[in-house]
Amino acid sequence: MNKKNNVSIIGNLGKDPEYGQSKTKGQPYCRMSICVNNSKFNRDTGNYEQTDTLWFNVICFDNLAQNAANY
Repeated sequence: MNKKNNVSIIGNLGKDPEYGQSKTKGQPYCRMSICVNNSKFNRDTGNYEQTDTLWFNVICFDNLAQNAANY
């Protein structure tokens, strides 16, 4: 039985993605950092306040790497 784990990270790129090929197999990869800002609603002020920022280091391979590098 094949099982796949899916993760969706919705945020902003920290810098331009790095596209390259591995030295051993020539496999394409794309490395990027994505930040996600968390916020909560303050009932006293009626505004959203940023609580923290999470950073994710992401590496994609093969076709996904090529698509990520293009967009």
